[in-house]
Amino acid sequence: MPAKTLTSLLPPLSNDEQVAVTKLHSLAGKLLDDIVTDRPFRAPHHTAGRATLIGGETYPRPGEISLAHLGVLFLDEIPEYPHSILESLRQPIEDKKIAVSRANSHVEYPADFMLVGTVNPCPCGYYGDATRECSCAATQIMAYQKRLSGPMLDRIDLIVSVSRVPNDTLLTTNLQTNIQQLAAKSIITIATENNLTDTRVVRNTTIISQTAILKQS
Repeated sequence: MPAKTLTSLLPPLSNDEQVAVTKLHSLAGKLLDDIVTDRPFRAPHHTAGRATLIGGETYPRPGEISLAHLGVLFLDEIPEYPHSILESLRQPIEDKKIAVSRANSHVEYPADFMLVGTVNPCPCGYYGDATRECSCAATQIMAYQKRLSGPMLDRIDLIVSVSRVPNDTLLTTNLQTNIQQLAAKSIITIATENNLTDTRVVRNTTIISQTAILKQS
C-alpha cells in the first residue's frame, strides 16, 4: 500500500521523539527489545472497538491513535468504521492529544499523528469507473458518502482521487513508482538538512484517498 511508504518520507525521529514513542508502546503493554527508532505505522481494523482505537479499558492504556504518535494512523475503508469512533477522532486531530477518563483515573496521552484513509466512491466500488458499471442505487451512494460527517471532512487537508489500475499495467509502472518515491525522499532529505522543511506541517497533514484500486472483476 502507498500509505506504508509515508513513514519513510517523513523526517527521522529525534532522540526525544524516540523516547516518547517508546514510552507509549511500553505503557500499552507492547513487548520491546529496544527503543523505537522508526516512525510508527498503525492500521487498526474497522472492527476494532473505541477503547482499542482511542484508549481505555479498565486501566486507561494508550490506544491506536497514541501508538501512532509522531507517525501514521491508517484507516482502510474508513466509512466501515463506526460513526461514533470516527467522530471521536475530531478532537485529537486538532489538539494532538487525547484525554482518557475512567472511574478512578484520568490520563492524557499524546496523539500527534498523520491520518491516512481510503474510501471507495460507493459500496460496490465502481461508481465513476470507466470500464465497469456501478450496481448501487443513488440512495445507497448518498448514504455511503455521508458516513463521513462535515466536521470530519473539514479536518481533512488533502483528498486524492485514484482511478482503478488494470492488472496488466501494475508491473510495468512499479519501477517508475519506485524511482518517483526515491526522488521524493531525496528532495525531503535535502530540504530537511537545509532546514527548509517544517516537520509539523508534514506530520499533521491528513490524507484520504478515494480509490477503487483493489476492486477486481
